[in-house]
Amino acid sequence: MPCHVSHSWYEEVSKGCSVPFLHMAEFIARKLKEAKLKPLEAGNPLQIGVLAINAILAAWFYQEKLQKEVISPSA
Repeated sequence: MPCHVSHSWYEEVSKGCSVPFLHMAEFIARKLKEAKLKPLEAGNPLQIGVLAINAILAAWFYQEKLQKEVISPSA
């Protein structure tokens, strides 16, 4: 679903969906992890931006997924 705000209801919508339903933040975090990109604080010279409304940024929509998958990966 190409809408950040609608992902606030990702769990409810994806349960009733008969086709694979990508979570944008999870997908982006996974791709960054696959590319072996690290945060700026870890010495990465590449900056990646996210275009989103304040509500998405305030809700830590991306930050939570990036923290889990890219910044502090478990594996």
